[in-house]
Amino acid sequence: MVEKEKDLIGFAHKVISFRMNAIKACKAKGIDAPTDEQISDYINGYGLHFEDFMADFIEHEGMFRCLRTPLEEFKDKIKEISWGTPPTEEEILAFFNKNGNNIGLFCNQRTISKMKPLERKIYLKTIEVLPTEGLAALWNLFIEESAHYGEDSYIYDLENPEDIKFLREYMEGCEFQTIRNMKEQKVRYVQWFALNDKSIQGRTDENIQHMITAYWSEIFERIMVFPSCYQRLMGKQWGIEYFDEIVWPIITKEVGIEICAETNEMKYCE
Repeated sequence: MVEKEKDLIGFAHKVISFRMNAIKACKAKGIDAPTDEQISDYINGYGLHFEDFMADFIEHEGMFRCLRTPLEEFKDKIKEISWGTPPTEEEILAFFNKNGNNIGLFCNQRTISKMKPLERKIYLKTIEVLPTEGLAALWNLFIEESAHYGEDSYIYDLENPEDIKFLREYMEGCEFQTIRNMKEQKVRYVQWFALNDKSIQGRTDENIQHMITAYWSEIFERIMVFPSCYQRLMGKQWGIEYFDEIVWPIITKEVGIEICAETNEMKYCE
């Protein structure tokens, strides 16, 4: 009985020491100390492992994941992305304070900010002028012309009779029924990953713009190297001389000249 009491007293001293060390460590880091209940729950579940306790408490891991803030969750998502140059803490915090945890917008804005000046100007003009139908046409032309990615990266327009005809011909019955259902739900654009898991994914206007943004450096390079391939973009009831009307005027302005299409005359910009 005496030995058992000594064990209990010894354990109580260890718990008190554990608690005091936790308070001291948190004070040194300028953070709120854990509650007695949190300490008790940890010790009961994991034992008197102080360093592991502090690591989990500070990083909000293990039993303390419930304490994670939206900012911490946002940072975790940022870390999951393979960046050429990882964003700084200041960059992440400034974006989060202004826009919240919109990871798509963060990636979008950061990609644009890293573009070279000419690349960015042509991108912004492309996004400004082309409707979603035009962006989808540009994407499909890039997929076809570059052959960098599989044919199942193509975006199908469910309002385009030719796309519907193609899907009806090559899809299985249950797959095409999915297309019918999506069309009834007012989904206009889809991707059919026929070469992978055969999934069918609806694409919103925002999705398609983000795709163009994410792959713009590659698209821009193909436009510059093979301009004749990107001369014209056509849709169901829509079309544009893409290179001549959007790309070429920006390039000529960059080198200090202006070309009048009506008179076929060139003049130097002042």
